[in-house]
Amino acid sequence: MLTPRFELSQTDTELAIIIHAPYANIKDAEVSVEGTDFRFFSTPYYLRLKLPGEIEENDSSSGSYNCESGTFSLKFSKVNKGEHFGNLDMITTLLAPPKKRSTIIPNIEVIGNPSADSADVAENLNDNVTADNDNSEEWFFPQNVPQTTENVSFLNPKYGFANKLSGALHAFEPAWIREIIDLPTPDTTPEEERKNLRKKRESEDFKEDHYMADLMEPECIEPYITHTAEWDTLQKDDITFTGEEVDLLKELPNKEFLLDAADIRGLSFALVDILYASCYNYRTTEGENTVESGWTVNKLSSTLCWFQNFTSMDEVVTACFRRSLCYPLFRNWRLSMKVLDDVKKVLSLGKFNLV
Repeated sequence: MLTPRFELSQTDTELAIIIHAPYANIKDAEVSVEGTDFRFFSTPYYLRLKLPGEIEENDSSSGSYNCESGTFSLKFSKVNKGEHFGNLDMITTLLAPPKKRSTIIPNIEVIGNPSADSADVAENLNDNVTADNDNSEEWFFPQNVPQTTENVSFLNPKYGFANKLSGALHAFEPAWIREIIDLPTPDTTPEEERKNLRKKRESEDFKEDHYMADLMEPECIEPYITHTAEWDTLQKDDITFTGEEVDLLKELPNKEFLLDAADIRGLSFALVDILYASCYNYRTTEGENTVESGWTVNKLSSTLCWFQNFTSMDEVVTACFRRSLCYPLFRNWRLSMKVLDDVKKVLSLGKFNLV
């Protein structure tokens, strides 16, 4: 079955769901609503959403199909009038299957599904997987842990999202790894040495001649500094996902991570670091990616190519500026400052919700 593209919007009393299903068989289309559970079926499409609030089908509900655009437009009443449904833009979260409720609450906090009830966080980790309460069929496949003789050490250096990985690059050739990241021997280099190794490499790679050339020939840099970026004119209410972006989001896996306050703080710093690299690429290509864009973003981000774990915002900004003056084609202090302004503008737009 195919998962169709969908969009959600709301008023104080209604939730509107637009489903793009151009090849749907209209005759067998079915819609089911029960509390926070919404289901749509029309061959070859199937959509099931876990909504952040309860809706109901009543006399004011409506539905229509546009043959030209291939879209179903559905409206349902909110059970609690005036309730605001948050995170309607969280595509993968809405697609997540409902969790089994339990009365046993472990002493851990799951940072994941923001649209689920707080009771959904309470899971019995010892229970076997069972079918939903509505007895709908679920498919499961046996999963066996492969036997290995390799010794696993909890003291191995960690990296990746929230430092949840170790030993993941051991099987790859060193020459291939060097093409992707600058950190030497990532599976054996202690985390506390990464920063010093990075700064040493940057000091060696800094080219005074290149920097002076960009400083003394500002006409080469000025068009990029004065370029009007997309976020320079955007307002919060203007932000929305394109159809292509929605298609990408609905295909992403929905994962949950056990994160404490320190993890979230570190991830926030990493986000700023990667965002700076992305904004630099956007500005120096004037919004048009090139074949070098992937390399630029990876090279400017200490998070991506050095697995750097930041502890302060000053540390993040310093690393971003150092790398922006060492590696990309354009190395100019004013340009680096302009990119920092870009990051501030992007963050000030905030996380948006469809309303």
